[in-house]
Amino acid sequence: MLHYGKREAKGRQSEPTGASGLSGYSVTAGLNAREGTTSRPKTLRKSKESYGSLDDGTGGCPRGSEESLASLGKHVFKEALDIIRCSSIAELGESTDLLISADCGSNSASITEPDASSPADKPNDGAIEKDHSSLKYEQLLESAVLALKNDFVSGAKELADVALEHLAVLFGAAGNIAKSRNELWKVGVQAAKQLSEARPSMGAAVTMALLSALDQIENEWNRMQKEYSRGPQSRPGSETVPQRLAEAARDLIEQHILVARKHSHGMSEGFDHWMQEFNQELPLAEKNHIHILTLSNSSTIRNAILSQLSQREDLHLHLDILESRPRFEGADMAAKILASVHNSNQQKSRLHIRILPDCAVVTAARTAHVVLLGADRISPAGDVSNKIGSLAAVACARQVNPRAKVVVLSDEDKIALPGVEEGHVETHPDEEMTEAWGKETREVLGRENVEVFGEWFEWVPAQFVDAYIMGGRAVGREDIKRTAEGRVEMRDRIFGKVEG
Repeated sequence: MLHYGKREAKGRQSEPTGASGLSGYSVTAGLNAREGTTSRPKTLRKSKESYGSLDDGTGGCPRGSEESLASLGKHVFKEALDIIRCSSIAELGESTDLLISADCGSNSASITEPDASSPADKPNDGAIEKDHSSLKYEQLLESAVLALKNDFVSGAKELADVALEHLAVLFGAAGNIAKSRNELWKVGVQAAKQLSEARPSMGAAVTMALLSALDQIENEWNRMQKEYSRGPQSRPGSETVPQRLAEAARDLIEQHILVARKHSHGMSEGFDHWMQEFNQELPLAEKNHIHILTLSNSSTIRNAILSQLSQREDLHLHLDILESRPRFEGADMAAKILASVHNSNQQKSRLHIRILPDCAVVTAARTAHVVLLGADRISPAGDVSNKIGSLAAVACARQVNPRAKVVVLSDEDKIALPGVEEGHVETHPDEEMTEAWGKETREVLGRENVEVFGEWFEWVPAQFVDAYIMGGRAVGREDIKRTAEGRVEMRDRIFGKVEG
């Protein structure tokens, strides 16, 4: 159910099926899969002759869909358009009383307008405003979970920052509906739990970021409560307490994000130190000319590479980057690295990038000094979950180039709680792989129901890892185990005791 002001409209929502997922931004257009609206919507429908076809011939919406929707007289913002592009059916709303519906399969668009005569739409007392605040909160929460669930562009660290941004917005909205501190806390914790479960494959970083923020919020609220209890002059009215606490929560989350981003530079410093020591061990002819094999698109790895170029003017980096199908994140990472050094000819002259197909991993492994991996999750035993192809890169290096060092560059938030190895296996739609095939090939294999592999992540056993760089220093497996065990208490205290 979608609610705006005093109006509501019934809608349905489909999961994205295209190759491009949602962006990391909050989808404030308000998607909601609930049914059962009490209003009786009436539909104004126009054919594709009136508004133009929304079908690009492949069953998906073309890039020009926004012009078709604009002709309906509505302003649809960017996040909503991203959903149109990747959904076969998407329903979008904005802060008015109309619901836009685009059906790419039937080449039609419609406006749904709630029946103004419906008794459910007529305000009767002050409670209606509170009810709409609750509905707005539910809408924001479901939109936030959906955005995280379908964000296949951001890395784990970036996704954690996005989850925190959502939580800040949700606390602000919850402050308008909660009647007490306890109620606001329960609403915030429940929201954080749902956000943490949206993408299990990247859940470690997201969960720890949310838990850390909630821990800080609880401590700050305790401080505020002590201050309020000193006397009537310092105590706010009871009706304003949730709003003030929510505002404090939002401020703390914003500070938490800034601190976490500054902390990421510490990881680059740790890698700088490790690289300096490693460079000293190389034969004279190879010093200051280091070959690195990597894959996927990790912001942590990008920052580490850029730090190396800026800190050491005598260093030449030779990057072999696997293209990382099916989304070619490796190519994206190469482009972002080059874009970051485009103003420095001196750095650019010392950076040599080669992009290879995933099947050429053995060729790249033969000359690598370092196999550099990011991490989406790290188990308490030190096993590393990363983009599919990571284990192949490590295994090939071990076989054809045993001197190569396998280095995992991560932050401590990626260390998962016990049991993560047996957790959720993320799979993706066939289209993410098959869209690169020819049309006839897709049709033939589709008719024969040929299975298409859709797993994106795999585990690299700890025995293959030579070094973990976390928090600006190298750590060992025992350090990782202690960190994981210490986080169980925080998880149980904030999210509740987990059985099992």
